[in-house]
Amino acid sequence: MSHESKPLLTQSEIIVLNLLSQGFKRSVVASKMGNSINAVNFHCKNIFRKLETDNLVTALEKARQQKIL
Repeated sequence: MSHESKPLLTQSEIIVLNLLSQGFKRSVVASKMGNSINAVNFHCKNIFRKLETDNLVTALEKARQQKIL
């Protein structure tokens, strides 16, 4: 896979994904990041879009496969 075909997640999106992978709820992720729950939800939507999925489990699998996490 070329680097250009790899979805590029922002630093904030990677942090959100990493915290969610540790089992934290979105509300806790928001608190840890100093963001609103709406900001975390926005990041999740972007993560799902970029990783071409609609759920967290598949997003985490794809992120690990692509060495994002």
